[in-house]
Amino acid sequence: MVKIEKKCLTCGKTYSSYKNKLSPDRIKKYNKTQVAKENIRRIGISNKGKIPVNYIDGSSRNRKYTWKKWINFAKEIYKRDDYTCQNCGKKGGLLNAHHILPWAGNPELAFNSENLITLCVPCHSKQHRGKI
Repeated sequence: MVKIEKKCLTCGKTYSSYKNKLSPDRIKKYNKTQVAKENIRRIGISNKGKIPVNYIDGSSRNRKYTWKKWINFAKEIYKRDDYTCQNCGKKGGLLNAHHILPWAGNPELAFNSENLITLCVPCHSKQHRGKI
């Protein structure tokens, strides 16, 4: 960083400061996101080329193409399980259709009803944290 001398607009005294990477008129021109992108570009940090955390075999990115199909299929699983959590027995409320064997890594089991159970949201969270 470059140290510079500035003059106070109120009292006229000089003081030391560090030069900003972006001048005030450029900061006004950009919104916060653009400023962040500019700084990332400047220092050479980028997410390009990194693999998403949920990527295993490519099946995770296929989820968006089957979203409507998945919603309807999950509803069938809830109905089959009588809208009851298969872990704690709570009926109704917010439910999740849980894959016993994960979707990513087992795309052929994604829509296999034998690989799915209904869990309430708290039990589903516990399941993924390994507490069930």
